Amino acid sequence: MHSLRFIKLIDIFSLCLVLIGPMSSSPITPLATADEMRSEAATAGDQIIAAHYTGRADQVAALNISAARPLSLTAADLDEDGILDVIADYTSIGGVAQSGLLSLQRGNAAAIYPYGDVAHAQRAAGTFTDAPVLPEAVLIGLAETPNFLAASDFDGDGHADMLAGAAGSRTLYLLQGDGHGELAPARPIALPGQLSGLIAGEFDAPDGLAEVLVALDGPDGSQLAIFASPQGALANANPPTLISLPAPALDMTLGHFTGDPRPAFAVLAGDQLLLVHGRPNVASGTTNGLPTVEMRRLPFQAVALVAGNFRGAELDRAILARDGQLFLTRPATAASRSALALSGVMRQSAVDGRPTLLPRL
Repeated sequence: MHSLRFIKLIDIFSLCLVLIGPMSSSPITPLATADEMRSEAATAGDQIIAAHYTGRADQVAALNISAARPLSLTAADLDEDGILDVIADYTSIGGVAQSGLLSLQRGNAAAIYPYGDVAHAQRAAGTFTDAPVLPEAVLIGLAETPNFLAASDFDGDGHADMLAGAAGSRTLYLLQGDGHGELAPARPIALPGQLSGLIAGEFDAPDGLAEVLVALDGPDGSQLAIFASPQGALANANPPTLISLPAPALDMTLGHFTGDPRPAFAVLAGDQLLLVHGRPNVASGTTNGLPTVEMRRLPFQAVALVAGNFRGAELDRAILARDGQLFLTRPATAASRSALALSGVMRQSAVDGRPTLLPRL
């Protein structure tokens, strides 16, 4: 489990989300006060962006008196001005707000173009700021407290949308964007299980539209649900493709792991590492069959997974073990790769290359 400390805006291109974990019995350092954070940020050359909230009175009150705890963060260009906007979600900890909250802050074009039209308009109004995110934060209520956020064009209309979901819920919430920074009221999407993970990205058809990949738990076991459509992953009511998992999903990531021009989807489930590939012939419009999977049993209990080009070749998977050691898996060769069609219970495929043990963290 990780707990959020605070969010610092480092520069125009990146957001730093500071996490504490795994939890241990060692004493926890008290969080810095706002004044201490501002002083530290000024010394380091970073920026702390104050927010001025607009929304329902109880929602604004929850944020202003710190009665809402931030959970996650994502970014998307919702107003299509070429600058990323920042979306955070919150949960109530003081009983002020009775539902989930999203906070939307627009990116500031004046931070990149200090002599552009936006900067001139700000100066004329006496509101010029070089902060990469504007202080005005619009609050949007949700029926549930979201633990997961994703942003992409999910309905195929060319505009970025938001997707939110609460851990343990059987519902996703789609907030469709209009390209001008506004989000439509949340539309519920039923799930065939309890939500335990969410990621969005292009991995099936190379059509510029993201697929939605959801980890689920339920009485029938753990599953991976893949929402995909040439009209947009969530543009219609088609049920998702379901893939059985050998254990609850612990972590998920997308990456070009095998030289395939399409990314693959890596899932950490118990002591198994699964690599899920898109459906065959999907680019030609004659899609048949289900996604395929490779499986590798890990010689340790894992807790987290990340993809990266750590050795200058194909993407590796770095896996954090429960005892704090880091393992790096090599991509399999084409000759040894056994892609298995999924039909009910999956079998383990033989994949060469054992994890490489790196020094203890």
